[in-house]
Amino acid sequence: MRVDKLPRRDFLKTASLFAGTAVVAPEKTFAQESDEDVVLRFAVTSDTHFPGSFYPGFFPGNSQETQKSRLAKAIRLAVDYASAQPYDRLDAFAVCGDMTNRGVEEELVPFCETLDAALPSETRRVLCMGSHEYMGGSRELWEKVCKTPGNRRREIGGFQFITLSPDDTCETDGVFKNQLEWVERELEAAVAEGAKVFYINRSDNATLVSVDIETAQIIAMVGSVDWNKPGYGQVNAATSLLEPAS
Repeated sequence: MRVDKLPRRDFLKTASLFAGTAVVAPEKTFAQESDEDVVLRFAVTSDTHFPGSFYPGFFPGNSQETQKSRLAKAIRLAVDYASAQPYDRLDAFAVCGDMTNRGVEEELVPFCETLDAALPSETRRVLCMGSHEYMGGSRELWEKVCKTPGNRRREIGGFQFITLSPDDTCETDGVFKNQLEWVERELEAAVAEGAKVFYINRSDNATLVSVDIETAQIIAMVGSVDWNKPGYGQVNAATSLLEPAS
């Protein structure tokens, strides 16, 4: 299958079919690329739900072998697509939580083994815990097996990636103060280091709002890419009225 010839809609449908969740990339990468169009490529997925013997999951036929195959196919699809483009690297592959059903070792180990076996050596993996790892296992076990901190900032290809995992140990009077302080500190450090932002649709601004989905509490908010940016640096785009699809 020539994935570089697939229309964007068919690409996403194929990814869903193969992996159980779509591999996400900026829309422009599905058009004809040139060397100047792409400077970083990464794929994102979640909810692979590797099952264990005690709790196989909600879906009939949901076995570890099934999930191993789906994850490996999703990675191959992303790698094959990248290899057909002028910028032929897959710089990072992110799994944003719920990679297992209960976050126990018999589920985490095969997930990590499958991920490491399928990823090219130059592709960085980006992981964070989800509710299933948080509620069923432990942060200590997850970090040991996955060999990465639950909260982490790292630079990949000149861009900053920040992952934030669930953690009830930092709750104070219903406010996740330690998490908020960590996010603010890392965002400030990223800006101080000259963090780059994605240029999608020729935009040179960015905003971020992190929300606790259970309490609707805002954990962190960043209004613009740089307070000192002429024209709009001091405008909080997170609370501004923007045109549809912004």
